[in-house]
This record gives sequence, C-alpha cells and structure tokens, in this order.
Amino acid sequence: MTSMKFVPSSLRCLRRALGAAAGLLLAVAAKAAPEVAVEGAEVGEWTQDYEAALALSAEEQLPVFLNFTGSDWCRWCMLMDEQVFSEPEWERFARENLVLVTLDYPNDPTIVPEEYKDRNQELQSAYGVRALPTYVLLEPGEEAELTRLGASDDATPDSFTDKINVALRTHPLWIERFVEEHPERAEEFLAAVEEREGKLDELEEWLRTQPERTRANERKFENLQYEIEQTGERINEIWEG
Repeated sequence: MTSMKFVPSSLRCLRRALGAAAGLLLAVAAKAAPEVAVEGAEVGEWTQDYEAALALSAEEQLPVFLNFTGSDWCRWCMLMDEQVFSEPEWERFARENLVLVTLDYPNDPTIVPEEYKDRNQELQSAYGVRALPTYVLLEPGEEAELTRLGASDDATPDSFTDKINVALRTHPLWIERFVEEHPERAEEFLAAVEEREGKLDELEEWLRTQPERTRANERKFENLQYEIEQTGERINEIWEG
C-alpha cells in the first residue's frame, strides 16, 4: 500500500504560488534576454563576433559597447537585460549610436562557440574586468576605452544612455562636431566639459592620497561624485538644446 504525505491546503497553495512565480520569472528572463548573433556585426545589434564589430566600428565611426556578462547565471546581468537592454528606448539608441558586443561567461558551455572561449578570457584580462556585468565603451575603430559602467537596481534606458552620452560628448571627436554645428552654444558647452574634467581630476588626485575610510571622507567622495553627475547632466542639457 502506497503511503501518502499529508500537505496542508495552505502549504499546497503556497507551493503552487511559488511555482507560478518561478515560472513567471523564467518567462520574463527569457523574454528579456536579447538575441545575440554568433558571426558578423550590424549597428545596434548584439553579436559575439568581436573582430567583426571592431571592423564595423571603424567603417561607421561608431563606438563599440562591450557587455561582459554571465548570461545564464548572473542576477545583475539578467536584471540589466530586463530593465535596459530589452527596452525599445535602448534599442532605438543603440541602432543610432553603438556597435554592440556580448562577451559571455556562462555556465552552459554551448552558449559561446569554442573559437571564442579563449578569446573571451583574453579580453576579460586585457580590459581588467573583475566583476560581471561590466560594460566598456570603446572609441570608434579602436580598442581604447572611453568609459566603463556597471549595473544598478534602478537602471533605466534613459539613465543608462545618459551616462553613455556624457562619455561620448566629452570625447574630442564629439566636441569638435558640436562646436562646428552649434557655434552659438560652443562656449557654454566647452565650459561645462572643462568643469567636469576638473572635478574628475580632483577626485582622481584625492583618491591617490589613499584617504582613510571615515564618515567625513565618505561624504566628500559622495559630494564629488554628485558634482560630477551634475556636470554630466549639464553637458547633456546643452547638447540637446
């Protein structure tokens, strides 16, 4: 005679609810994960083909956006896929501004082609990536870094692209374009760029002193970060008119 395990009805309901919630989360994750090409590169489309992306970047004079990710295990990577990279606002921005590369370090060995696995490890070392996700923005056609970004639980397409825009708009190539196209705003724009560079230099010089971890120093760090963010917002405002 087969024995039956008694499960209270409230517990059965809880299990069903948890099962449904888990299924919903899996469905959202599956929906959120962007499609990634294995070969070739197109502007605004994710690819694992790093070399093709660099070539396209040089041809189109667009920056490369490297996404160092653990696509099937990294919670923060999945969060960014859901909140930023699956959204139409990001897709529109990327189609106009970026060459997208996924450098994946998954648990599932079939996700990354064999010919890319050693290369991905080399790139992780070359760019000094120690945590996932890490996002590295490269100069057009170059392997020179413009900026790097991380994940945040409140990230949105707008907040994330704002940070990318600041990095691009303070690059000499974009500064030159802006000054030529908008001479009436050039002085104000250049002053904002100079102010931001000054704040960045101030922060860098202060960090070189290896300040002690005190509440006063934490406040100073937070204030400098806030001032840098404010100058970035000002740069974007002037750019967008």
